[in-house]
Amino acid sequence: KHRDMTLALNLEGTSTEKGDHKISVELRDDKANRLVSLEQKIKMENPGVTHGSLRAGMIARFQDLPFPKAGQYEFVIFADDRFLSRVSFAVSQIRVEMAGEQ
Repeated sequence: KHRDMTLALNLEGTSTEKGDHKISVELRDDKANRLVSLEQKIKMENPGVTHGSLRAGMIARFQDLPFPKAGQYEFVIFADDRFLSRVSFAVSQIRVEMAGEQ
């Protein structure tokens, strides 16, 4: 397990996407099995500007993430159930030696 991991998202959209949206983040293993997921509502807006791109930020904090083995994993990101992006990364296993071990 990984004790604490944070994923920061910066989302940008057009004026047609103004308003509330559901953002989903899934942690998947190398076989696309979903290990963990979370959902959060965000509001796309650009206060004080009548046109231009809209922006929203989201911070997804995960605690005690399960990584059954070393290997490739990915966060898959959806907005209103539509695929947005993926962030792939590798997990390595580190052996910690205690004092007196060889």
